[in-house]
Amino acid sequence: MFRHLVITDRSRVALYLARIPAGLVITVPLVALAFAMNCLVTTYESPPPPTSVHMNGLTLAENLNQAGLQTWLLQRPQQAATRGLLLGLGPAAVTATPAQIRPVIDKNIASIYSAYIADEISGSDPAANEMAKIGLWLELEVGIGFVVGLGLGSLTGQWTTATIALIALEIIATPLLAVARIPYFINGQRLVVGVAMDQLRPAGLASGNSAGGPGQLLTGGHGALSIPPMPTWAMISMIAGWIAGWSVIGAWRMSTRDA
Repeated sequence: MFRHLVITDRSRVALYLARIPAGLVITVPLVALAFAMNCLVTTYESPPPPTSVHMNGLTLAENLNQAGLQTWLLQRPQQAATRGLLLGLGPAAVTATPAQIRPVIDKNIASIYSAYIADEISGSDPAANEMAKIGLWLELEVGIGFVVGLGLGSLTGQWTTATIALIALEIIATPLLAVARIPYFINGQRLVVGVAMDQLRPAGLASGNSAGGPGQLLTGGHGALSIPPMPTWAMISMIAGWIAGWSVIGAWRMSTRDA
């Protein structure tokens, strides 16, 4: 196939770059169709949305921000302590006074709020705007995977090798680098595009237990990272760099490859 394309006398770079829109025209609509069908089934077959959040035996209102949750717990310190939310108190939680419990609530509110967000997400279907964010995020993930795979396949000349390498990157390397805190290598971990994509992950897909915290991501999510998040400009630069870098590598390899 490569020889047949080369004898057309078209620029090899142009031949390579033409593969990118051609592949995306096929993959993007297929992913959109599959995701739309999943959203329809989820919407019409799921039970009615809950009106409250159940966390450690406590029944809380939905859509509380961190300050609202903190206020609710401070008004009911004994319930928060006896339900196991304040692990720092240990067995003394049962007999602790409100004056002893309130400082512990103030100290641990970030982790408590993360657990609240995780329970809220798992107990309800995403809203329509959240489904749209998830769909766009998935399309970006697929697009990056296609461009990287195309460039890697052009570089190695073996599509099987490129496929295996991408599977290992997505399933093994990226999850490990997203959760492991390697001393003096955090910036190296951030060089993996999957780590940047995890930081961009919408709230409907992400765990509440993250270092990013609410409101720090473009899509309103909480990320899937256990390492400190990178600045927004660095995250965007990393994603754009992988797309542009692998496109350049693939085009260069095709232009220098023997027919």
